[in-house]
Amino acid sequence: MKKLEDCTPYELTEITTELVAFLSKNMDANSLNLVCFGMAIFRRLSN
Repeated sequence: MKKLEDCTPYELTEITTELVAFLSKNMDANSLNLVCFGMAIFRRLSN
């Protein structure tokens, strides 16, 4: 398993997309909003 820091932006996007798809099947909309908010912060910090 690669560390998150070693992933290319493209790989991170793929991982994130899969994660959101998985979560959206298993979570309500409120929790999903929280995840999206967290991802937005993560992107802001990593830029």
